[in-house]
Amino acid sequence: MSHSFEDILKNDPDKSFIINYAPLFANLSVSEKNLIIEKSKVVEYNKGDIIYRQLDEPDAFYCVISGRVRISVVTDGKKETLEYLNYGNYFGMISLLTGDSHSGNAEAVNDSKILRIAKEDFQIILDRTPGLALDLSRTLSRRLRKRDIRGKKRIFESNIISVVKT
Repeated sequence: MSHSFEDILKNDPDKSFIINYAPLFANLSVSEKNLIIEKSKVVEYNKGDIIYRQLDEPDAFYCVISGRVRISVVTDGKKETLEYLNYGNYFGMISLLTGDSHSGNAEAVNDSKILRIAKEDFQIILDRTPGLALDLSRTLSRRLRKRDIRGKKRIFESNIISVVKT
């Protein structure tokens, strides 16, 4: 049974929030958002959980709803962090599009909620939402260009600072 967009807004606020406000999905039509809602699920990871490992076969597209994810590589036995991802950042896309195994590890740095779209469903979504496919192609091109220019991806980290009255 398919649920309407309004039902999801009420019953799954995490999913509706990411699909309505993450830049990747925000400009999609209601029917395109409904397709993503239908084909995705919210998965919770605890701090330290591995989402996927370097050289694993790709099985899904991921988008961070909350929490933080570390993307790292292991070279010569040494772990190197490439970037930290938070709300609205997505990952796993390059391996899905190229069919190659994952070039890095994805690990929950803290308790995280992730929107997960299985490989088969991701393909269906791309086939039915050409605007999303184009945006992902642009992102892929920018990422590859940055790698070519820099020769190596640099660490990207954002720090959140809050002031709390005690």
